[in-house]
Amino acid sequence: MILLVSSLGVTGLGIIKFKSFCKRLKMEPIEKLKWQCRRGTKELDFLLEGYLNTFYYQDTDEEKILFGELLSMQDTRLIKLLLGDQIPRSKGLAALVKKIRNNRAL
Repeated sequence: MILLVSSLGVTGLGIIKFKSFCKRLKMEPIEKLKWQCRRGTKELDFLLEGYLNTFYYQDTDEEKILFGELLSMQDTRLIKLLLGDQIPRSKGLAALVKKIRNNRAL
């Protein structure tokens, strides 16, 4: 197995897995992400959907994978990361959280 690791520490295999997952659900990847951004709290919905609409399309593959990882987290964890003062240990996730937090002004 060949494993490519970027400077953010994310494998290139994550995108392939995500696309195959969406195929099984018969959804386009972006539709799946929009659905996952709706968390049930206005604050999280606003931040996640705002990021998706503003930055996701021009992001690198690594950032897209990290955003998928972020969306897989529980709401309580997301609230602490995006609205609270917690910072992820992963440098890549920390940079993404900062980018989402700074997008609040939209």
